[in-house]
Amino acid sequence: MTFRVEPMALRDYARKLCEIERVAEEADRYVTTHGTFSFHEAGLIGRAAPGHRNLMAELHELMAHLKRLGAESAKGLNAAADDYQATDLSSAAEIDATYPPVPAGYLKPYD
Repeated sequence: MTFRVEPMALRDYARKLCEIERVAEEADRYVTTHGTFSFHEAGLIGRAAPGHRNLMAELHELMAHLKRLGAESAKGLNAAADDYQATDLSSAAEIDATYPPVPAGYLKPYD
């Protein structure tokens, strides 16, 4: 059984995770634009009851958390891709070093 990791596949997925940050920002703007009531829209009861303000605060907190989650996940995947790529290059160099050297002039370019 073998385990194979493609660093470019990890980087592609990390780029997709970066979209979470953008989408969360857009969702947060939408919540702010369409979820905020003016004094006249909310009325006295709306201002006296903290439920809506608490909900808005929780939604903003959730969007901030999603942004951080996407950004940190992308950062972690890129770091893993870097590690796997370095390991692959190091392993390839170690294997290449086990082969005997080719004598100078042995390989000639095509004419």
